[in-house]
Amino acid sequence: MATDYIPRSYANLEQWLQNQKDNIADVGTALGMSADEQAVYLASVQRLLDKVTPIVDLTYQLDHLKADFEPLLAVELPNLHQQVKRLKTHSGYAPSMGLRMGWISERHEVDPSTSQPSITATAMGMRVKIEGNKPGFEAVNVYMRHKGGPDWTQIALRKRRFPIYDETPPVNVDIPEIREYLCKGVVDDEEIGLPSLVVEAVVAK
Repeated sequence: MATDYIPRSYANLEQWLQNQKDNIADVGTALGMSADEQAVYLASVQRLLDKVTPIVDLTYQLDHLKADFEPLLAVELPNLHQQVKRLKTHSGYAPSMGLRMGWISERHEVDPSTSQPSITATAMGMRVKIEGNKPGFEAVNVYMRHKGGPDWTQIALRKRRFPIYDETPPVNVDIPEIREYLCKGVVDDEEIGLPSLVVEAVVAK
């Protein structure tokens, strides 16, 4: 059963459901739907709207909070890194202090200079969920390009945790878009080691 016309992203789904609610009476009547059939249809629409609308509202709130937080993070993290690097050179510093403060990892067997992060990319409607591992790295930078394109665009900077979401708007919302992703490991704000293998995702309504 074809259901591609039903959007998969929360925001687009909310708009689609609202359109059903606003127009099913006219269109349904023209197509022979009884009042009872329309009521059943609208009940399904309303149940979905009741759940998806708060999700969309929270997503917008989160986007605004992230928009304020990311520039602050970009400014303050280098300051913290600089201070921690200075403290770790103090004559009184001991590894136990670093573990206590979370300045070093308990695992030392991975050499980031030869390590390689790994990622997967899963399309979720008009956004892409990126998950992965960063063995030996403090964080990762993630890059995206349109398949076959010459230039990579950085979409995530010094991210310490997965998942990461790419919400870049497509060039044309009506045409499926193939995107390629890779990530690079980061230690002390510098990219190091081998880049991940390139993975693909298809963005579509």
